[in-house]
Amino acid sequence: MSLFGYLKIKNDQALIITSMSKRRVCFESAFVLPFMEMAEIIELSVQMIEINRCKKQSIRCKDYIRADIAMNFTLRVDKSPENILQVANLLGCENASNIRTLETVFSAGFSQAMKSVAFEMNFDDISSDPDSYIEHVHELIGYDLFGFALEDISIGSFNRTEDIYLDSENIFDVRALNKK
Repeated sequence: MSLFGYLKIKNDQALIITSMSKRRVCFESAFVLPFMEMAEIIELSVQMIEINRCKKQSIRCKDYIRADIAMNFTLRVDKSPENILQVANLLGCENASNIRTLETVFSAGFSQAMKSVAFEMNFDDISSDPDSYIEHVHELIGYDLFGFALEDISIGSFNRTEDIYLDSENIFDVRALNKK
Protein backbone atom coordinates (compact mmCIF):
# COMPACT_ATOMS: atom_id res chain seq x y z
CA MET A 1 0.00 0.00 0.00
CA SER A 2 1.30 3.42 -0.86
CA LEU A 3 0.23 6.83 0.38
CA PHE A 4 1.76 9.01 -2.32
CA GLY A 5 4.01 9.31 -5.32
CA TYR A 6 4.30 8.03 -8.82
CA LEU A 7 3.56 4.31 -8.96
CA LYS A 8 4.65 2.11 -11.81
CA ILE A 9 2.99 -1.26 -12.27
CA LYS A 10 3.64 -4.36 -14.37
CA ASN A 11 1.45 -5.66 -17.20
CA ASP A 12 -0.15 -8.32 -14.98
CA GLN A 13 -1.14 -5.84 -12.28
CA ALA A 14 -3.74 -3.15 -11.72
CA LEU A 15 -3.67 -0.16 -9.45
CA ILE A 16 -6.63 0.64 -7.21
CA ILE A 17 -6.62 4.28 -6.15
CA THR A 18 -8.90 5.24 -3.29
CA SER A 19 -9.85 8.82 -2.50
CA MET A 20 -12.40 10.19 -0.07
CA SER A 21 -15.21 9.95 -2.61
CA LYS A 22 -14.44 6.95 -4.85
CA ARG A 23 -12.22 4.09 -5.95
CA ARG A 24 -10.81 3.80 -9.44
CA VAL A 25 -8.77 1.21 -11.30
CA CYS A 26 -5.73 2.03 -13.43
CA PHE A 27 -3.95 -0.39 -15.74
CA GLU A 28 -0.93 1.85 -16.21
CA SER A 29 1.35 3.77 -13.91
CA ALA A 30 -0.28 6.65 -12.03
CA PHE A 31 0.44 9.55 -9.75
CA VAL A 32 -1.18 9.32 -6.33
CA LEU A 33 -1.90 12.60 -4.56
CA PRO A 34 -0.30 12.80 -1.11
CA PHE A 35 -2.73 12.66 1.84
CA MET A 36 -5.73 12.65 -0.53
CA GLU A 37 -5.43 9.20 -2.13
CA MET A 38 -4.17 5.75 -1.28
CA ALA A 39 -3.09 3.12 -3.78
CA GLU A 40 -2.96 -0.66 -3.73
CA ILE A 41 -1.60 -3.03 -6.35
CA ILE A 42 -3.61 -6.11 -7.25
CA GLU A 43 -2.10 -9.02 -9.18
CA LEU A 44 -3.97 -10.10 -12.31
CA SER A 45 -1.70 -13.05 -13.11
CA VAL A 46 -2.98 -16.58 -13.61
CA GLN A 47 -3.19 -18.80 -10.52
CA MET A 48 -3.59 -22.58 -10.45
CA ILE A 49 -5.47 -24.65 -7.91
CA GLU A 50 -4.93 -28.41 -7.94
CA ILE A 51 -7.63 -30.67 -6.53
CA ASN A 52 -6.66 -34.27 -5.74
CA ARG A 53 -9.44 -36.73 -4.98
CA CYS A 54 -7.56 -39.98 -4.39
CA LYS A 55 -7.69 -43.14 -2.29
CA LYS A 56 -10.24 -42.71 0.52
CA GLN A 57 -11.26 -39.30 -0.95
CA SER A 58 -11.77 -40.62 -4.49
CA ILE A 59 -14.86 -39.78 -6.52
CA ARG A 60 -17.65 -42.25 -7.33
CA CYS A 61 -18.81 -42.65 -10.91
CA LYS A 62 -22.30 -43.51 -12.14
CA ASP A 63 -21.37 -47.20 -12.40
CA TYR A 64 -20.17 -47.07 -8.75
CA ILE A 65 -16.53 -47.44 -9.70
CA ARG A 66 -14.33 -45.14 -7.63
CA ALA A 67 -11.77 -43.00 -9.44
CA ASP A 68 -8.60 -41.27 -8.29
CA ILE A 69 -8.48 -37.95 -10.08
CA ALA A 70 -6.28 -34.87 -9.98
CA MET A 71 -7.52 -31.74 -11.73
CA ASN A 72 -5.95 -28.35 -12.30
CA PHE A 73 -8.11 -25.22 -12.28
CA THR A 74 -6.53 -22.09 -13.72
CA LEU A 75 -8.09 -18.78 -12.78
CA ARG A 76 -7.27 -15.10 -12.66
CA VAL A 77 -8.86 -11.84 -11.66
CA ASP A 78 -10.99 -10.77 -14.61
CA LYS A 79 -9.45 -7.66 -16.16
CA SER A 80 -12.40 -5.31 -15.90
CA PRO A 81 -12.61 -2.47 -13.36
CA GLU A 82 -15.85 -3.84 -11.87
CA ASN A 83 -14.43 -7.32 -11.31
CA ILE A 84 -11.12 -6.01 -9.97
CA LEU A 85 -12.97 -3.91 -7.40
CA GLN A 86 -15.20 -6.89 -6.55
CA VAL A 87 -12.14 -9.07 -5.84
CA ALA A 88 -10.47 -6.28 -3.87
CA ASN A 89 -13.59 -5.87 -1.73
CA LEU A 90 -14.04 -9.61 -1.24
CA LEU A 91 -10.47 -10.74 -0.53
CA GLY A 92 -8.28 -7.64 -0.42
CA CYS A 93 -5.56 -6.88 -2.93
CA GLU A 94 -2.84 -8.96 -1.26
CA ASN A 95 -5.02 -12.08 -1.00
CA ALA A 96 -6.16 -11.95 -4.63
CA SER A 97 -3.03 -13.86 -5.65
CA ASN A 98 -2.47 -15.82 -2.45
CA ILE A 99 -2.88 -19.46 -3.47
CA ARG A 100 -3.91 -20.59 0.04
CA THR A 101 -6.67 -17.99 0.14
CA LEU A 102 -7.85 -18.99 -3.34
CA GLU A 103 -7.86 -22.67 -2.33
CA THR A 104 -9.95 -21.81 0.73
CA VAL A 105 -12.45 -19.89 -1.38
CA PHE A 106 -12.72 -22.23 -4.39
CA SER A 107 -11.61 -25.79 -3.50
CA ALA A 108 -14.88 -26.98 -1.98
CA GLY A 109 -16.94 -25.81 -4.97
CA PHE A 110 -14.49 -27.24 -7.51
CA SER A 111 -14.36 -30.55 -5.66
CA GLN A 112 -18.16 -30.74 -5.43
CA ALA A 113 -18.46 -30.12 -9.17
CA MET A 114 -15.97 -32.92 -9.84
CA LYS A 115 -18.00 -35.33 -7.69
CA SER A 116 -21.38 -34.29 -9.12
CA VAL A 117 -20.33 -34.66 -12.74
CA ALA A 118 -18.54 -37.97 -12.09
CA PHE A 119 -21.68 -39.42 -10.55
CA GLU A 120 -23.49 -38.69 -13.84
CA MET A 121 -20.88 -40.48 -15.99
CA ASN A 122 -19.50 -44.02 -16.09
CA PHE A 123 -15.82 -44.56 -15.35
CA ASP A 124 -15.10 -45.74 -18.90
CA ASP A 125 -16.88 -42.69 -20.36
CA ILE A 126 -14.68 -40.31 -18.37
CA SER A 127 -11.60 -42.34 -19.25
CA SER A 128 -12.36 -42.42 -22.98
CA ASP A 129 -13.68 -38.85 -23.29
CA PRO A 130 -12.08 -36.68 -20.59
CA ASP A 131 -12.92 -33.50 -22.53
CA SER A 132 -16.62 -34.15 -22.02
CA TYR A 133 -16.08 -34.55 -18.28
CA ILE A 134 -14.04 -31.33 -18.15
CA GLU A 135 -16.70 -29.46 -20.14
CA HIS A 136 -19.46 -30.57 -17.77
CA VAL A 137 -17.39 -29.60 -14.71
CA HIS A 138 -16.73 -26.18 -16.27
CA GLU A 139 -20.45 -25.68 -16.99
CA LEU A 140 -21.38 -26.62 -13.42
CA ILE A 141 -18.82 -24.24 -11.89
CA GLY A 142 -19.57 -21.40 -14.29
CA TYR A 143 -17.26 -18.84 -15.82
CA ASP A 144 -17.43 -15.87 -13.47
CA LEU A 145 -16.51 -16.49 -9.87
CA PHE A 146 -16.71 -13.45 -7.58
CA GLY A 147 -14.70 -11.38 -10.05
CA PHE A 148 -12.38 -14.23 -11.01
CA ALA A 149 -12.49 -15.86 -14.43
CA LEU A 150 -11.97 -19.60 -14.78
CA GLU A 151 -9.47 -19.79 -17.62
CA ASP A 152 -8.88 -23.53 -17.97
CA ILE A 153 -9.48 -26.92 -16.43
CA SER A 154 -7.33 -29.96 -17.07
CA ILE A 155 -7.04 -33.49 -15.77
CA GLY A 156 -3.63 -34.29 -14.33
CA SER A 157 -4.37 -37.96 -13.67
CA PHE A 158 -7.32 -40.32 -13.78
CA ASN A 159 -7.17 -43.93 -12.54
CA ARG A 160 -9.36 -46.52 -10.93
CA THR A 161 -9.04 -46.44 -7.15
CA GLU A 162 -7.21 -49.45 -5.78
CA ASP A 163 -9.45 -52.01 -4.06
CA ILE A 164 -7.63 -51.64 -0.74
CA TYR A 165 -9.20 -48.17 -0.39
CA LEU A 166 -12.76 -49.41 -0.89
CA ASP A 167 -14.97 -50.12 2.09
CA SER A 168 -16.44 -53.63 2.13
CA GLU A 169 -19.21 -52.32 4.42
CA ASN A 170 -20.29 -49.71 1.86
CA ILE A 171 -22.90 -51.05 -0.58
CA PHE A 172 -21.65 -48.80 -3.39
CA ASP A 173 -18.05 -49.95 -2.94
CA VAL A 174 -19.23 -53.57 -2.91
CA ARG A 175 -20.94 -52.95 -6.27
CA ALA A 176 -17.67 -51.50 -7.59
CA LEU A 177 -15.75 -54.55 -6.36
CA ASN A 178 -18.22 -56.84 -8.16
CA LYS A 179 -17.61 -55.02 -11.47
CA LYS A 180 -14.09 -56.37 -11.78
